[in-house]
Formats: sequence, C-alpha cells, structure tokens
Amino acid sequence: MPARPSPVVVSLKPRDPNPRWHDARSWFGGQPRLGGQPWPRGRKSGQALPFAAQLDLAELAAAHPDSPLPKSGSLAFFLDEGAVVFVPDRADRTPTPTPANAVGCYEPEGDIFPQKPSPYTRFAFPFWPIAFTTLGVSGDMPDFDDDDSVEGLQEALSAAVAAAFEKREFFFTAKQAIVAAGETVMPFWWHGPLTYAEHLRIAQFHAGDVERARRPYLEKARSEVVRLTPKKRFSLFGTRPTPPDPALEKAQKELARAEAQDARYRRQLAGFDAFIAEADAFAAGRDPWTPMTPAEVEAFRALFKRGRTEFEDIARYRTPHSPEDIATSTMLAMMTGDETAFAALPVPYRDYINTRYRLTSSGWHQIFGLGVDIQGSAISENVDNHLLLQLMYDDMVAWRFGDMGAFQFWITPEALAARDWNAASLTFECH
Repeated sequence: MPARPSPVVVSLKPRDPNPRWHDARSWFGGQPRLGGQPWPRGRKSGQALPFAAQLDLAELAAAHPDSPLPKSGSLAFFLDEGAVVFVPDRADRTPTPTPANAVGCYEPEGDIFPQKPSPYTRFAFPFWPIAFTTLGVSGDMPDFDDDDSVEGLQEALSAAVAAAFEKREFFFTAKQAIVAAGETVMPFWWHGPLTYAEHLRIAQFHAGDVERARRPYLEKARSEVVRLTPKKRFSLFGTRPTPPDPALEKAQKELARAEAQDARYRRQLAGFDAFIAEADAFAAGRDPWTPMTPAEVEAFRALFKRGRTEFEDIARYRTPHSPEDIATSTMLAMMTGDETAFAALPVPYRDYINTRYRLTSSGWHQIFGLGVDIQGSAISENVDNHLLLQLMYDDMVAWRFGDMGAFQFWITPEALAARDWNAASLTFECH
C-alpha cells in the first residue's frame, strides 16, 4: 500500500482588526458558499443539514503539496447525517442562506441539534477562519494489534503539534483572560444582561417540558399511596384499627415531597413572566458592546442571584451558572462578532485568545492520518480509509459535541480518486 499523506492540523486563525476577516477562503461556522448548488438535506429527515466547515483546497495544497485532494475548489462539510459538497473554484462565492426547515445548530446554554428548538435556536455556528499546518509525521495507520505501534504514532503526533502550537487543556473562561492580562476586576458589557434575558426566555419555552417530565413521578407517588392504603375493616364492634405500615409511611413521605416540589415549581412559574419582564427592562435599549459601570454590574449580579434562587427549578439548566460564565460568553461573542463587537474587546484579551486558543482543549481538528480514537470503533472500521476531516469538541465555536466528542468524515481511496464525495461517511464518538 502506498504511503498515506501526512496529517494536517486545522487551527483557528488569530483574529486582527482587518475588515476582510469575513472574506476568508477556509472557515468554521457561519454560512457555506455553495456556488448555487442545493444545500444538502438528511436522507431520513429531509431537513437541511447543519453546516460545519468549508475548506479551500488551494490553501490546503499550499500547506500540503502532496495532498491527494484536488488542488482547487473547496469542500463544504455538514453534520447530523453528514454530507460533503465539492464547490468548483470559479463558483459564485456569495454566502448560501440557510433553508427553511433546517436542523438547528445549537441553543445558547442548551443542546446541540436540539430536538425541540426554541425561537432562539441558532441555525449557524459562530464563524471563525481557519489555517492548515502539515505535520512531519507519517499518515500511515498503525498496526492496531500492536499497542506500541499505536502509542508511538500518537506520541509523535502530539509532539509535532506541541512544536507548532501552544496546546491548551481547559475551556476558555473570562477569568483566565483577565488573570493573563494582569487584571483583577471582571469586566462586563451590556451584552451580558441582554443575553441573560434571552436565556430566561429560553428557560420559559422549555418550562413545560420540565413539568411534563416530573408529572409521572408525582402520579406514581400518588398511585403507590393508594395501593398501600388498606381498606377499612369492619367487625361486630365497629372499625378495626390497622397496624402501622412502614412501606405506606415511606410512600406518604415521598408523595408529600413530590407534591411540595410540584407546588414550588408552580409558584415559580406564576412569577416567572414578571421576572423576565424585569430582566428585559433592565437591559432595554442598551448597546451590547458598551461596558457596564460597577454600580450596573452590582445591579446585574443581584438580578442574576434572584433568578438562581427565586426561580431555581426553571432557570437552573437553561441559564449560565454564574455572571462570570456570562462574561465568558460575551468575550467569545466579541471574538466571533462583527468589527464593532471585536473592536470593543480590549487588546490584551484578544492577544490571549489568539495565542492560547487556536486548538481545542482535547486535541485538534485534523485532515488525514490517525484521528482521535475515543471508543475504538470509528478508526478500526475505517482503517483502510482516509480521514477526510476530524472535528473535535470546541468551545470557541460552540461545538459541544456530546461528552468531548468528535465527528470524523471518512472516504475510501477509490472514492477519493474518483472524486465521489457522496461516498464520504460520517462517524461520531464521545466519552
């Protein structure tokens, strides 16, 4: 078998104030540029698939002259059921709008590809241009029956990446950015309260789901009490007392707990509309990229605390855990936003992100070579195929792929030689 191409790391480009940032030829998120071709749809669902990445093949060839991929044009990659679309070099580069009835990409502080999308579901991942770096490491698959062979290649890959990039181990946080900048006070912009109000409305949208999920437990507790309650027994001398039943007492306590929980949830629902209106009024009319004063930050913290205490059962899973988490979301929105948003982010924070967060926290995005092996099945089943693209869990572009998961596009050597992109397959694994 001929030698396989060396692996290529796909990294986030450092961002600068250049207004042509959004004219990149290779990128993650945003919208594809399909040159008039139809947006691919799922074979099962018929829905337009979520767009993930578009790779310019001339840029890739410049970084990897021996790449077996075409030297011009681009490949657009779509998730969920998976699809790969080849776009000729001279095709129209106008962004292709997302069709109606598309699979939602993600919900803020919620699920990726939500089964029940709210009105606030995002239908595009954050846009971020990317770069290619070829590693001087063999792209051949190791002997998977030889642990030393696999481990040796993995170590060689890791060492090559470490030589080219500053690797990271943790998700990005605003706290890390201010510490790196030598500051002590967490900055907030009005984007934070505006975003928080949106989170509350998302929580309200899903509130009925929480209630429906709890109802069977309440009904089961009631049924159990009825089942264990003895029927009255009569004799010539009247009603006979029944001895205490520990199982019944336990069931009654469980029912009391479930009813109290249900009553608490209903009380929270009764006041939630007014709280959302209060949060909306607090942020109304504010420019999202204007910094908040210390007094405004304290007022926001108090509002946030009320949401986490007075409406805990509704807001717990649909709002950030702390105001600091909201500050993190704001900084990421500024890094991926338009020129106005990016210009509002202080230079030390930009530089920190540009230096430390070009790779993912659990590996790296990759073309060719040995990909990440999470459950052991995807690679072993594709040992004779090419890794066309590996996309990892990446908090910088809202890719919350399961429990630190990875999507991997595969193609056979024969299909690659024939440029049969419809033959590409997609696998997903997570921990």
